[in-house]
Amino acid sequence: MAIPAHYDALSTLELALLDLKEERNWAAYEALRKRDLEEVFEAAVQLLRSPSSRERARGAELLIQAAGHDAKEHRERRARCAEVLLAALPTEQDATVLQEMGRTLGYLEDARAVPVLRPLKDHPDARVRQGVVRGLMPHHGDATALQTLLELSRDGDTSVREEVLSGLALKGEDEVDTPELRDAFLERLSEEASGIRADALVGLAKRKDPRVLAPLRHELESPPFGIAAIEAARYMEDASLLPLLLLAQGTERPMDEAFDEALGFAIDCLMRSRAMKDRSIPELIDLALQGDEDDETAWEAIFELHDRGGDEVFEAAVRLLHSASSRERGRGTDILAQLGGRKRSDALMAKCADEILSALATEQDADVLGSMGVALGHLRDARAVPALQPLKDHPDEGVRMGVVMGMMPQRDPLAIQTLIELSRDSDEDVRNWATFSLGTQAEDVDTPELRDALFDRLTESDMELRGEALVGLALRKDPRVLEPLRRELESSEVVVLAVEAARALEDLSLLPLLHRLRDPPGKADSYFRGVLAEAISHLESLA
Repeated sequence: MAIPAHYDALSTLELALLDLKEERNWAAYEALRKRDLEEVFEAAVQLLRSPSSRERARGAELLIQAAGHDAKEHRERRARCAEVLLAALPTEQDATVLQEMGRTLGYLEDARAVPVLRPLKDHPDARVRQGVVRGLMPHHGDATALQTLLELSRDGDTSVREEVLSGLALKGEDEVDTPELRDAFLERLSEEASGIRADALVGLAKRKDPRVLAPLRHELESPPFGIAAIEAARYMEDASLLPLLLLAQGTERPMDEAFDEALGFAIDCLMRSRAMKDRSIPELIDLALQGDEDDETAWEAIFELHDRGGDEVFEAAVRLLHSASSRERGRGTDILAQLGGRKRSDALMAKCADEILSALATEQDADVLGSMGVALGHLRDARAVPALQPLKDHPDEGVRMGVVMGMMPQRDPLAIQTLIELSRDSDEDVRNWATFSLGTQAEDVDTPELRDALFDRLTESDMELRGEALVGLALRKDPRVLEPLRRELESSEVVVLAVEAARALEDLSLLPLLHRLRDPPGKADSYFRGVLAEAISHLESLA
């Protein structure tokens, strides 16, 4: 979007006021984005002191931009932004401003917001209570924050309850799990609002709470049901739900692609669970060794061994790891990679990594080396970086892929540099995963070299690979991505990653392109439409 030349003569505050007009001045918004963060901070502070509630709300929102996008790099700046809001919040009376302050404090993830926001949980205006939810959600691990969220899950306003349940349902058992949280999910199963009910089902199923089984069965017996009920059945891993899913699969009714895929995946997971639960460990080991590398039954046995865990499984896997057979060494590695399942301890992960790192030093087989790289990625062990880095130029692409997977969780400069080099690999799959690792998984790392590596991938012929690069650049607010992203959104076939990049970039000039994707009828599945709706909603909220 062209920015009028005379805007250069305007102060940042003047630009912010232009941007505040009833019809968003997009040129002013673009010019504002290019201003120094400190200037934006000063403008936000002045707006927060304004007698106009509309200007104060804009000031609270503007602090998101002033805070910078990198939580680590801009830690001190974010703390300053939070301090300004925390000082202004106790005397603020306007509901819209309070809501915006809560939203911004949630973005800043400052723990000092918890005691300041808690008194607002009983505010008479639902918008304020929504802001409290947004502000406290990043602190669900704090007892006071969680207790406040649980109280708001019983709020009299549907939109507030939905805000709480949708946020908490995204959290897994390993992030937060208390009896009170489970009870809060259980209470919401009687909701008329299907979205709240669905979030409650998923929240309980993730925690394997047996009380969800009967309500979930009732939901699956009362079509039409949504993808959330299918996901809850998958998380619950109870084979008694399988007949209901099979019945839904056999029903002749319109299904979009995302629903059909979710249903098929859930059925596959439950069938695996039913087939493997009664097997002994020696039987599971025998099954794990059958077929080729991708044999489904072998992997079902491996997944069951992961969940079962224990010393017997560990010792059996170590024996395989030191076998003369490369097939057995590979399967021993696969078992150790995620031994203990979701409940594995740090000590167990380190113990498994010790075994794999020791064996890696003398391993020569390419397939086994690839498996070891993947396993070290699952184990998130920092010792993988120096151990795998010499293999980045290995002639086998499977080994190089293993290097990518092993480096993915690491933020060591050597790991990032290795991923940058592998983002230019001759193999497309290796380039794709390395680009994904840099762009999305290493979002908290931002260097000129990393950005240039992502930018280089925008000329790829593969749409998914280009999409990963678009998202990575957009998350870092790199201005070079705007025009390539605009071209991607204007093309005849648009991947969901381009829509995600538009949301992450937060450039309002992309809104018309997103609207055009939404308006015409097309073949987009429900997942694409959901991401698109979320991107449009997010950008419109900025406007």
